[in-house]
Amino acid sequence: MAGLTHAPVNQAILGITIAVFVVGTINVDVQDWLIRNLSAWNLGRDQGSLVGIATGQWWRLVSSAVLHDFGFIFHIGFNMYFLYMLGPALERQVGSAPFAALYVATAATGGLAAYYLGDPGTLSIGASGAIFGIVAVWVYAAYRSGHRGARMMANQQMMWLIGIGIVFPFLASGLNISWQGHLGGMLGGLAIGWAWGQTAPRSDNPKLVRTVIALAVLAASVAAVLVVDPSWL
Repeated sequence: MAGLTHAPVNQAILGITIAVFVVGTINVDVQDWLIRNLSAWNLGRDQGSLVGIATGQWWRLVSSAVLHDFGFIFHIGFNMYFLYMLGPALERQVGSAPFAALYVATAATGGLAAYYLGDPGTLSIGASGAIFGIVAVWVYAAYRSGHRGARMMANQQMMWLIGIGIVFPFLASGLNISWQGHLGGMLGGLAIGWAWGQTAPRSDNPKLVRTVIALAVLAASVAAVLVVDPSWL
């Protein structure tokens, strides 16, 4: 197995995310700082002041992806397992810069969906949006291949995505899983995968094209929370 070989972005994401989880679990003060400053908080109060994405803190769309439920190891375990299984191969195939841009962009589209579809006090953490974005790119690539077997597998994977990402959170409402973040990451991944498939193969510099496309999705997500305010603000 190739594992993390020639996949420096995946190595960095895994290392940083796991390190943050360990440090935050050990030190409650650090944990509190991380949640207050990096979580995808729609709108809340911190020491009497309004904070969150609704106040212009757009980075929370992305920074929340390095945080996970410090009291529930399955949360980080699930996300990092799927990143390890799918991420390195995708990075080797599309390039490190495009993969990094994809990861950040789909984390942002997941945060964007949670922002607009969630309640004002919603606070979200986790890399699920980015993970579902990666899986969505794989699904689109399999479907686009044109092979009947690959398309059948893609359809099955899409049903799995919908079931695990959107239906399951309603069935397990007590776990506070953000179906909105899953949906946003999935749609972001499908959009980026489609755009990659339409443009990159015909380009002299496909890695640059892929990177620009993903960064454009990231920029659009940030603009969506800076330019348009939700009705509840």
